[in-house]
Amino acid sequence: MNAGDFQEIYEEQVEEWDCVATCFFIDTANNVIEYIRLISQLLKVGGYWVNFGPLLYHYSGMRNEISVELSWEEIRACLKHYNLKLVREERCKPATYCFNKQGMMKNEYSCVSTTCVKIGKTPKEKPAPRFQALVNRGKQQQQQQQ
Repeated sequence: MNAGDFQEIYEEQVEEWDCVATCFFIDTANNVIEYIRLISQLLKVGGYWVNFGPLLYHYSGMRNEISVELSWEEIRACLKHYNLKLVREERCKPATYCFNKQGMMKNEYSCVSTTCVKIGKTPKEKPAPRFQALVNRGKQQQQQQQ
């Protein structure tokens, strides 16, 4: 594990990992599709991705930030595109955050818990053009809302 931008650090690693585990992570991306693409790229064919967390999208509603916010159903389609076969899926798994048993406040998230296996090569796509198209689309949507 390294500190820093996930995409910058791991972009050059291709099929070097047997397993990637993410917890409260994929919704921290400006573009969750790029994280899924990169995780697929990191995994060897036959490798596993284990994920747990909500879909809260950290950049949602932030001015001057693009936030590609997919539903779980849209993410499932994205997994197939990147040759990640869903082998275990549990929805609405409760997870507390910053919880003090003696306190009166409790934050609880409804999470998805999944395991995917990589069943084929990651499609050859460069991240920048795809991401730029999404950025442009996001800007257009923001302008229409104003």
